[in-house]
Amino acid sequence: MIVKHSIKYSILIFLSFFILLSCNKNEGTSSNIGNNKKNTEKKINSKPIDKVNFNIYIENSGSMDGYISQPSEFKDVLRSFTSDIPTYFNSNPGFYFVNNNGPCDQFPKNPTPDYSKFITDLSPVNSKSNCPPGGNSSIDDIIDLSTKKMKNSISIVFSDCILSYENTREDGAKSAQANIKMFMSKKIIGQNLSTIVIKFNSKFKGPYYNESNGGTKILVSKIINRPYYALIFGETAYLKYLLSKIKFNKYPGFEASYTLLANNKEVKPESIITYKKSIGSYEIEMPARLMIINNAEEKKGTKEFQFSINVNLKELPFQNDFLIEKSNYYIDNNFKVVSIDKLEDTGKFSHSIKLNTSSLNQSSKLNFGINYSIPNWVNKTGTDKDDKPLDLVQQKQTFGFKYLMLGLSEAYIAKNDSLQFKIPITINKNGSEQNKSSNFPWWIFIIIISILGLFIYFKNKK
Repeated sequence: MIVKHSIKYSILIFLSFFILLSCNKNEGTSSNIGNNKKNTEKKINSKPIDKVNFNIYIENSGSMDGYISQPSEFKDVLRSFTSDIPTYFNSNPGFYFVNNNGPCDQFPKNPTPDYSKFITDLSPVNSKSNCPPGGNSSIDDIIDLSTKKMKNSISIVFSDCILSYENTREDGAKSAQANIKMFMSKKIIGQNLSTIVIKFNSKFKGPYYNESNGGTKILVSKIINRPYYALIFGETAYLKYLLSKIKFNKYPGFEASYTLLANNKEVKPESIITYKKSIGSYEIEMPARLMIINNAEEKKGTKEFQFSINVNLKELPFQNDFLIEKSNYYIDNNFKVVSIDKLEDTGKFSHSIKLNTSSLNQSSKLNFGINYSIPNWVNKTGTDKDDKPLDLVQQKQTFGFKYLMLGLSEAYIAKNDSLQFKIPITINKNGSEQNKSSNFPWWIFIIIISILGLFIYFKNKK
């Protein structure tokens, strides 16, 4: 009788075990994968944000006069930004002119500053009277001076980013590139600085200094449009907090952005494999966040294979113009990025990305992520020749800008892994099942066998 009862209880325990196993196996199916609560990935903005100090720096060298000599988009952006900060963050920003001599005293000086009036009245005359410029202002030096004390702070530098250097022309720009690479590599580690670069354009009328001809002054007597930039520095969590409130792409004259993340080993965006827009066939090993494909087969009659992943990039300080550009991404093993689509719903994932190959290996371990290298818009913006400021092409370009961005990029590459974040993906073709990682919960099996053994032991002992 005791043995019969033991068998009966054993059967009940094993049935419970298989029900438990079945529940575990169903985790991450198409019906619940988007709502999967189990998540061990570290979110980049998990650090609580109590208060952020904002410091705005405006370069006041002579080359900036053309943006403030009349109403312009440059003034509109400053006006919007200085009103958005107290509105969204309950904090008045520090507001400084800056040049090679360093930041001047804060302006306006009133306890409750009227930024709007100050910006409306901003002109070449009061800019220089409030903060005498120190000759040529090198943007690399200005960045260094504006990012000295960054604890709990975000620094925003507004500048035309023209690389005016003691040794002018292209050679001077390359010297600035080397300089910014050296000091930024220290700040990336010491101050955990990430960077956002935003390109705007604005009305411009006034003196233009032709750096490709040694800084020769050219008077632009009619209004044209020229680029200028917001260089934003701070810890990654603070920059994400900033972008969660302020939409720079809504500001007048917005063109493009570029983000560089510090400490990329902490950046692990959530991701899953999906069947969306697939070519060929495959099975997703569940849960889909394991990022493993099995039984992969190319489309019949072709060598083409394609699958999609959903990624949550909302937790990172990237703007969408940067995220939807294919050339900013990296994927190895003969795969390519076909498209990046923003997911408009309010679910966990922000973007759907299609990955394609015509050379599928028997077993592949892919690395997918975003490059640190400069984006295409930077290459198009930089120029070594700026002798004709009225030229329609040169109006969209900035002397030496490519070298400035190369210096920043090289500093981040030197202090991080090769990608801003890395998502590993495993793909196994038919016959590669031995590479498949097992989801069988052996620990449950061992526990149940141990309980069963004890149960039978004590039953028989009675």
